[in-house]
Amino acid sequence: MFSNPAPKPPSNNSIPMYRLYNPNNYEHFYTANLNEKNHLVKIGWGRYEGIAWNAPSTGAPVYRLYNSTLRDHHYTLDWNEVKVLTTKHKWTYEGIAWYSDNNKSVKIHRLFNPGLRSGSHHYTKDQNEVNVLRTRGWKYEGIGWYAK
Repeated sequence: MFSNPAPKPPSNNSIPMYRLYNPNNYEHFYTANLNEKNHLVKIGWGRYEGIAWNAPSTGAPVYRLYNSTLRDHHYTLDWNEVKVLTTKHKWTYEGIAWYSDNNKSVKIHRLFNPGLRSGSHHYTKDQNEVNVLRTRGWKYEGIGWYAK
């Protein structure tokens, strides 16, 4: 049913990843698309928090999914996770969001908060943020992907 899109060859170019936060559903949203970021801020979806990391312009794909019931986005490097979430858990595949650095330069950590319905995953390169969130009930799930 699903086929894994082939990753593009490595490149030295990097793209800023914009981070927004919506206090209404506790979701941190990440996008490489400046127009999408600007539109969401303009319509009051959430507040812009700055550049979260720089992604390479090519490499292993990081996929974006959306669950309209939860009103939540999810990001993963794992195509198997995409298949499970879309076929068994009502998530919609939205495509490749950005790419992971094949050189594994900067770790992007993935955390999960089982107490949240929406915004239950968080992604950050900041080890201090990881440490603080772990003291607040977030479960560390490992490295999600790599940035430049």
